[in-house]
Amino acid sequence: MNNEMTDVNIKWKVSMAVSSNDVKNLNQPMITMMIVTTDKAGNKNHLPIEMTTSKFKEFFRTVAQINTQMDNAKIL
Repeated sequence: MNNEMTDVNIKWKVSMAVSSNDVKNLNQPMITMMIVTTDKAGNKNHLPIEMTTSKFKEFFRTVAQINTQMDNAKIL
């Protein structure tokens, strides 16, 4: 099985969550991301992700660090 991806697409939006399955009264902004990957055979895989703004900021910092490390290693 070849899991090599040929395309990655990320769509995101900001919404207001008033509650969740875990918290009765959440009342905070939520970031919703849909990551869509396409493999060489053309099969699309959808991965939905929801996170609070604080988790999104942490995610963003991690991606920025990875980008810096890849840039420093001349991978990009």
